[in-house]
Amino acid sequence: MLGLTTGTVLAVCAILSMVVLADYLLNTGKVYRGVEVAGVSPGGKTPEEAEKHLQSHLADDSLQEVRLTGPGRSLSLTREDLGIIMEAEGTAGRAYSVGRRGWVGERLKERAEALFGTVEVEPEVGYRPKVARGMVEDLAHELERDPRDAEVSIEGEEVRMQGAADSYEVDREATLKGLRRSIGDLSGEAPVVGSVVEPEVSTAAAEQASEKARSALEQPLVFEHRERRWVLQPARVGEILKITNDGTRIEVGVDGNQLRNVLRGMYSALASRSHDAEFVPAGASLAIEPHRNGLRIDQERLVEELNSGLFRGRYAYQVPIAAIEPELTTEHAESIKPTELLGEYETNYLSYDDTQGRVTNLETASQAVNHTLLAPGEVFSFNDLAAPLEYESAKVIVDGRVDAADGGGLCQVSSTLYMAANHAGLGIVERHAHFAELAYIRPGLDATVWFGTGGGDELDMKFENTTGSHLLLRQWVADDGYVKAEIWGQPTSKEVSINSRMVSSGPGSTIWVAARTVTQNGRVVENGVLNRDTYQPLG
Repeated sequence: MLGLTTGTVLAVCAILSMVVLADYLLNTGKVYRGVEVAGVSPGGKTPEEAEKHLQSHLADDSLQEVRLTGPGRSLSLTREDLGIIMEAEGTAGRAYSVGRRGWVGERLKERAEALFGTVEVEPEVGYRPKVARGMVEDLAHELERDPRDAEVSIEGEEVRMQGAADSYEVDREATLKGLRRSIGDLSGEAPVVGSVVEPEVSTAAAEQASEKARSALEQPLVFEHRERRWVLQPARVGEILKITNDGTRIEVGVDGNQLRNVLRGMYSALASRSHDAEFVPAGASLAIEPHRNGLRIDQERLVEELNSGLFRGRYAYQVPIAAIEPELTTEHAESIKPTELLGEYETNYLSYDDTQGRVTNLETASQAVNHTLLAPGEVFSFNDLAAPLEYESAKVIVDGRVDAADGGGLCQVSSTLYMAANHAGLGIVERHAHFAELAYIRPGLDATVWFGTGGGDELDMKFENTTGSHLLLRQWVADDGYVKAEIWGQPTSKEVSINSRMVSSGPGSTIWVAARTVTQNGRVVENGVLNRDTYQPLG
């Protein structure tokens, strides 16, 4: 390709300069031809003529309304609503400034563009900014909402689904900027700028869960155990299904609690209670009556089987059964079996009152104590066992006088057991003396009780199992006229001696001191006063 000579370049520049000069001379004091404002050409006119021309062509007919359009919703405001005013004078000035502003290169560029094409000038338009912003806010409030997750629900045997819904988040400033532009260029059309916010749980996820739920309701659900059979119709099957939303998915499964509620009859029919092993007298020692396991439906396993099979077309199940071991099994009882008589005591009830009501009360309270198992460190409370029972009227001491009341005789039961606990070397936690000396037990060795009914503070007899092994309490009313108490445990190598003696006697009272000495493996581990009691005569 031939290169341009210096002369050729100079010739071209000269021609362009003459064209631009001619254009300048033709348009002196006028808007350059090729300048347009919203489709209206003010070229070749003085600024004053251009102002009138634009006023007549744009002010009355252009931009009668402005429309803001969003996804599925639009909002329009009229020219009057927005207070739109065409600034003809300013717009004419903008048109006249084309090719006459900036540095020389810019001017020549704009003159060339106008000469050989079109230069668009944006009209100068006035409007109410607050109204425009309010327009954006109004439409944003309509478009913006929380996204709606898809949902699945079950009513009877019908599965219902609600699809998900997107939300839209409006970029207010970008939308307002576009609205201003649509007013400035007189197009009157502006899009809402924003982004779609999708829900976490999609319609597809809900459809998948719906199909899973429907598969569980296609046939009755059958449960069998040996020759027994229970059938759930689809409507009842729907009651045991649980719909959960983990944030992104919808899960369908079997609710164990609802399964138990719906099949309450099956659970009751297949359940049985367990029974602890028991210590029973066997001559001079104790035997163990074996424990019996209970039965229950293995719900965890049944729910697991349902969740793995029901949604894959399996509608019949064998009910899994699990054994329930009692708290005290035969094996455990053997390991803690009290094998040695640690302490015993007896008191003669014929020496005080052998009426039938009192004997009945002795038997009732003794039966409550009998076969009580006391764990290491556990504290025995006589009132906890005896207070809830019903008693007959018999002789009691109230306010220093002999009277009749329900429960007469209980103090002989508590005193007898108290002394057995002392002879077993146990820790005494609470004990109270009677008001007066009694015929059936030596003073200082008695233990009165009062449930606190009818006034006065509760008086209890308590002792602690300090042996480190389980204890068995035995108490009964023998035919020979004695109330007897025994405490069995594992060997402790303890020997206990107890005595009481009167240390003071007067016309109004006597004072007795009881002491206990405990030796273990030949060494004295306890030697001291148990209690110091004052007894008064009965009124």
